[in-house]
Amino acid sequence: MAINRLIGKAEVLDPLTMFHTVGQELENVFKYHKKDVALLGIENLAQKEKLTKAQIKKACVILNFDTFFADFLEKYQADYAQKKIECKAKYKEAKATFNKLKSVIPLLRNEFTDGFDILDDIIDFFGVDSEDEIFNHIREVATLYRSQTQTEINEVNLSAWIRRGELDFDKVKENMPPYNIIKKIFNHG
Repeated sequence: MAINRLIGKAEVLDPLTMFHTVGQELENVFKYHKKDVALLGIENLAQKEKLTKAQIKKACVILNFDTFFADFLEKYQADYAQKKIECKAKYKEAKATFNKLKSVIPLLRNEFTDGFDILDDIIDFFGVDSEDEIFNHIREVATLYRSQTQTEINEVNLSAWIRRGELDFDKVKENMPPYNIIKKIFNHG
């Protein structure tokens, strides 16, 4: 079944997972300097997105760092807060894109599994570099086919089936005789 290798893979990767919270970053610094993070007295430090000035100052004292590190942590958590807003918006947009394209999943046939998420696999299937390019590609393909007044054409499915046909043809074309030989057989046969 086409979905086998997609089991366990996220439909859309939340880009926020690519960033560390200030707590995770602080844990890494403590680990690198071989200091016990428990000395901070902060439960679930890795989940902390914001630390108080007192907590930051205590970390600097334990690590024997100057105010430069405190400034770094404050800037880091402010940057994280901004990235969180941006990532939520990108995730919401990517999820909407995935919902428009999820009907394509059975056509992937386990051939496109290198993406971070299923949406990346769909992007690879269409042979484009981004989500925006998918819809440009779909519109271009759809304009090549006459629309009918009785039925509405699903442009995503039309484009996906055409792409699947191109991929399948590419697999067998090496085993086919050249066009001029086929033409001679049918013209003189």
